[in-house]
Amino acid sequence: MPEDSRQSGMSGTQQAAMTEELSANFTKCLQEEAEKIQGEFEDSTPMKAQARALIWLDTLAKLHESGLEEAINTNDAKQAAAWTRDLGILEVVLGLLRNIQPMDLNMNESPPPQDVDIQT
Repeated sequence: MPEDSRQSGMSGTQQAAMTEELSANFTKCLQEEAEKIQGEFEDSTPMKAQARALIWLDTLAKLHESGLEEAINTNDAKQAAAWTRDLGILEVVLGLLRNIQPMDLNMNESPPPQDVDIQT
């Protein structure tokens, strides 16, 4: 996360421009990676894609935990709040992704069993 503008000596406009540039670079990186994946992983399945997503999101969550720890150690409440907010969102997404029943559309087996209604 970028430093507070008072600490870095950057104006709000400069920070916005830097954020916009970082966002554009990240978007470009995502597009390049998507193109590589399409070419390199022709045998990819939804299950494999889910596993890759979990690995990347878990890594991102660990980076956020490190950022949060650093913000706490430097007594930067504003950055700590931002890292905590983002980490919370990542944890929700990870929880959802972990609970999705993986599908392998390339399986030639019989369809999965139907959900069972449990009477209580």
